[in-house]
Amino acid sequence: MAIAVLLLGILGVAAEAQRKVRPGSRRGAVPVRAKEIGSTAVVMEETLSVLRMKPSLFAESVQRMRRGRTLKILGVAEADGVKFFRVSAPPSNAGWVQADAVFGGFREGDDARLARFVQASSRFEQIELAAAFFDLFPKSLFRPAILLLYGDLLEDAASKL
Repeated sequence: MAIAVLLLGILGVAAEAQRKVRPGSRRGAVPVRAKEIGSTAVVMEETLSVLRMKPSLFAESVQRMRRGRTLKILGVAEADGVKFFRVSAPPSNAGWVQADAVFGGFREGDDARLARFVQASSRFEQIELAAAFFDLFPKSLFRPAILLLYGDLLEDAASKL
């Protein structure tokens, strides 16, 4: 009985030590070890594509990035209930961007997410996003549907010209 109580006490102390924030970590930001690190991502959602100094919705912004900008993912953190990627944004910027602003083959389900985004966009944006879809996801199961939409959009645009 005493051994069981001692074992439970040791496990409780170990669990408490794991929950404590490490010294030097950012307040409010929780670093996450993720498979995305080292991957390349492309900005698609311009409304969320603010490059920030820290992983927070309230952090100072560096710049808003345009659709199509290629980024290298250097780290991952969660803050303010949002997942952020630490990115290198060539030629000379680096910072944090919301994970939902970017797409890439490194994340499962991004092809479905981008397909929904293409379908929900306006005409010209649909053409631009569909073209990017083909580059990012050449083997996606959603490719035929996006290709059909893309063809219809181009045919409609050509008839108006």
